[in-house]
Formats: sequence, structure tokens, C-alpha cells
Amino acid sequence: MRQRFAHGISYIALAYLLLAAESMGYRTSPMLGFDPEQFKAILELPPHVTLPAIVAIGRGDEPGFPHHRHSVDRIARFI
Repeated sequence: MRQRFAHGISYIALAYLLLAAESMGYRTSPMLGFDPEQFKAILELPPHVTLPAIVAIGRGDEPGFPHHRHSVDRIARFI
């Protein structure tokens, strides 16, 4: 139960990390489907540590794909 809660909170923090990194011009790629035990061994983490996700962060070589979202001005008006 505690691990589920901790992972849930970490996903919220992960969302803010991704937003903050993207706003600073970095590209991010959250990854699931990795082997946590192998990753813990590489980082020499203790056995009780759990890894809900890992994230690659860096500068992109290419501009990437344009997003399809509407601008804030199109969907909201502030009075």
C-alpha cells in the first residue's frame, strides 16, 4: 500500500519535472518497461529502493514534431 502511494506521488512529481525541463528548452522522455533490479544494480542502490520510472533529459538534435494543441489565447479569456 505504501509503495503504491509513493509511486503515485512520484508520478505527480515526474509530471512537474517533465514540464519544468521542457519549459527550459530540454527534451524529455519518461520510460517504463525497464528492469528496475538491473537499473538499481547499475546505480548501486539499496534493495529497498523502488523505481517507478526513469527519465532521459537532454537537448534535442532536431526540432521534433509540432504539437497539435490550441494556444491558450484561443481557448481561454482572462478578464
